[in-house]
This record gives sequence, structure tokens and C-alpha cells, in this order.
Amino acid sequence: MRLIKISMKENEIIVTVVLNCKPSERVRDDISEATTEIVVDFPWGTMIAEQLEISTAPLPNENILECGWIFQRAEYQ
Repeated sequence: MRLIKISMKENEIIVTVVLNCKPSERVRDDISEATTEIVVDFPWGTMIAEQLEISTAPLPNENILECGWIFQRAEYQ
């Protein structure tokens, strides 16, 4: 995993995970388990969406706090 960020729009939590290759079943299960743990802390009716993006391009140049980054893997060029 290269990047994990989270945002909320109305009653939907969006977890975006950027990977450098297709995720294994284990990685998909880990992401699903994490999103389940997140959503249980919110009121009933809150939805959660998982977005998996496969990319080797440079990570976006954005304000990490405003955009909800919660993890970034160290990448050396």
C-alpha cells in the first residue's frame, strides 16, 4: 500500500487505498476489515465505500491534512 486516505461526504465514508500492484486477497480482506472497524464508530445509516487504485505514478501533490491522508509509504527515487 502506497497511500491511504479517508474522507466523508454526507453520510458516506470513503476510504481510498493506492497500491502499486493488484492487491492480494489478503490485502483486500485487511482493507475490508479496517473499513468495518471504522464504520461501527459512526451512527447507524452511515455508509462506507472502499476505493482501490492501482498506480505507480507519483502520488498527488495535495495538502495531506485537508485531503485526509492517514498513511503514506516512504518512497525513494
